Amino acid sequence: MKNSKEITERLLNLRSGIDSVLKSVDYESQNVVLENRQDPDEYFTRNQAQSLLNRLKDINDDMQYLAKPIIEEGVLSKQSNGRYAISGGSELTSGSLVEVFVYDRWDDSHIWAKTRIEHTNGDYYFYDFEEVTLAGARVRRR
Repeated sequence: MKNSKEITERLLNLRSGIDSVLKSVDYESQNVVLENRQDPDEYFTRNQAQSLLNRLKDINDDMQYLAKPIIEEGVLSKQSNGRYAISGGSELTSGSLVEVFVYDRWDDSHIWAKTRIEHTNGDYYFYDFEEVTLAGARVRRR
């Protein structure tokens, strides 16, 4: 077995190869073309390649995110303008990407979880953790 730091390092080492494949199609799976539109096998292969490229793009995005350093960490508080800020620092708005420190029932421990801030009905919430109150939540940004 490998620990999480070792396996993450190995995964991040794959970035250049994945990025090279994605660059070859300008990061767009639709740029994979058919040479013979009459060949059902080529259609199948093209469709599979497009599906793999879409997943590789998601993986590449996640690896780019993971490679970023943590630039800010603190507790959220609601400002007079209705937005939330990290311990008097950065103000967050809809779409702001953060990691929130939440309790994970499955592992019975607190973990950092990637999510984003969204807005509805006059207030903000964590997209994947609507039950977690923003005010007082511990968050960090990369």
